[in-house]
Amino acid sequence: MLGAGVRLWRAVTLELHVPYFLVRFSVEEGPAWVSQTTLLWREEDVVEFCEVVQMDPHQQVLQVARLSPPKESGQDGWDMMTLAQVWKGTDLKTEQPVIVFVTKNGERVAGRGCKTDGEIRLVEQVYP
Repeated sequence: MLGAGVRLWRAVTLELHVPYFLVRFSVEEGPAWVSQTTLLWREEDVVEFCEVVQMDPHQQVLQVARLSPPKESGQDGWDMMTLAQVWKGTDLKTEQPVIVFVTKNGERVAGRGCKTDGEIRLVEQVYP
């Protein structure tokens, strides 16, 4: 995901009204660290991005935020929630893998916007 050929846009149109994620990270370039922000759509891409960055000592994730569309947020516009943690987990009822986001106030939100009810086993923390 972080290979050669980084592309930059001056504008992005969000056609789908689904959650998006902003991942702010820094890359070591010589004696300096350069900050960049990537917009991701799939929750699995957020996990993969964080895992790739963790394996490289010359990169670090600084912030992950979830952008919720108006319909989901219950507001007139998009809502941004800064995340404190991102986990891989397992739904104990179905034994299916699930991604869990933890907000700064400790609320756990399972992937696809479902609030967790305590029936998820946290397996591996991928951020921070």
